[in-house]
Amino acid sequence: MNDGGPTDAKIDRGFKTLLLSRIFRSVSIIYVTISLPLFLLDLNIQIEYVGIIFFGMISVSSLLSLVSGMIGDRIGYRYSLIIADIPLLFISLVLSLVHNVEIIEIAVILGGVGGVAGGLRGVFAPGMLAMIAKNWTGTQKRISRMGLIMFSGSLASIAGSLFLYAGHFLLPGYKSVTIFRTFYLLMALFAFFSILFVALTPERKSEKKETLLMKRSSGTHTGKVFLTNLIQGSGIGMGLVLLPAWLRIRFSLPNYEIGLIFTFSYVATALGSYISARRIYKKPVIYYGSLTRVVQGIMLIVMAFLPLSVLVAVAFAVRQFFGGFGAPIRSAINIGGIERQDLGTASSIQGLGMRASQGSSAGAGFLIKVSLPLPVFLGGVLQVIAGYVYFKLLKEK
Repeated sequence: MNDGGPTDAKIDRGFKTLLLSRIFRSVSIIYVTISLPLFLLDLNIQIEYVGIIFFGMISVSSLLSLVSGMIGDRIGYRYSLIIADIPLLFISLVLSLVHNVEIIEIAVILGGVGGVAGGLRGVFAPGMLAMIAKNWTGTQKRISRMGLIMFSGSLASIAGSLFLYAGHFLLPGYKSVTIFRTFYLLMALFAFFSILFVALTPERKSEKKETLLMKRSSGTHTGKVFLTNLIQGSGIGMGLVLLPAWLRIRFSLPNYEIGLIFTFSYVATALGSYISARRIYKKPVIYYGSLTRVVQGIMLIVMAFLPLSVLVAVAFAVRQFFGGFGAPIRSAINIGGIERQDLGTASSIQGLGMRASQGSSAGAGFLIKVSLPLPVFLGGVLQVIAGYVYFKLLKEK
């Protein structure tokens, strides 16, 4: 396919730079996302206020997602991805160089980087799915491309969590706040490399935008995905956004052990994405997309009541394996009913449902004070419901 833009061969070669960008972004954003609740606790900010700060971050992130997606429809999705990486660069520099707690709180909210520290966190950004759909056609090819990116991003996430683990040993004798600040500066450099490689990635010529927002057919499909993401995101915000802080409070774990738990989960995520990318699907893919989401919720419910941190680590790894397996499938389904000219806006609105509803993390911060298992349990229940609703709304009639 050649529409006057880059050739198919150049587009395929450009996949490597896109992959490199997601690798650097994954390392950076995973370290920042895992460490941030712990860093704020070390600054003597109470857990309920940490939840409120994350609510503010997620609100800013949601607005940024929508705006950058609309920009991508008009001038190119590379620019959406670059816009998404600039706050990561900004917040990493602020966390590294600024020592005033009030300024840090404001900058963290305005940076809008908050969210769950899942193995695919660095892959998903406004314009990512749209760019894959624009540059490559066919459900199987899109699943394959997304699977490879998710596999690589998950492996890179391991490096991000290992920085949290290794800080205790690489900088012995230093306070945890000093260790965090040292690595935040390195994460700023990785965010810069992510922006650089996105800028080098070729993109097919955009179709002329015929509507202010999107066509009706795109809107119908987007509305269904938005609703399921709203439920799923509420579960994630409730059960996972503050998980590093939850692990510290419940089991009194040091930072390096929390980093190790997330490292194992990212290995599982990478394995799931790798298997998903290589599999040929005989049944309608909606079955796999919804079932994996249900299993993720069940494992979160189990995690809420396990008495030992090692059992929680195993259950979390199992959950993340199914997350890695199902994510490429759902990504292909979510963009499958979207007109090419609407890909950026539609995927951003879909992501808006996921991001905005993660503001339930504000409630999680207060519920942790009431009952430690409660927010994780409620998060799992919401994810089970989201998997069922996903199947009912998006299965082919």
